[in-house]
Amino acid sequence: MSMSPLLPSSPSEADAEKVAREILAYLARRPTACDTLEGILQWWLPRIRLEDATETVESALVLLEHQALIDRVPIPAGATMYCRRRSDAPGSKAP
Repeated sequence: MSMSPLLPSSPSEADAEKVAREILAYLARRPTACDTLEGILQWWLPRIRLEDATETVESALVLLEHQALIDRVPIPAGATMYCRRRSDAPGSKAP
């Protein structure tokens, strides 16, 4: 009997919410932080394995963006930065 390789599963909502809380905690300590998905994986959440976490962190960033807690900022070459939402930013809600 041959075993097929295990495929990574999609991130669960609970995993994404946990990572979202970790990102918010990081931003609470460093309110001016701003980084790409890759930078967040490497520097903000270094204890999470890159291979296992990319989809979960992406889901967490989407969740935080939909909750208007972070901003997605496009930069040259098609990359995207993620930053804490500023209360004076257009479209943001004051706390």
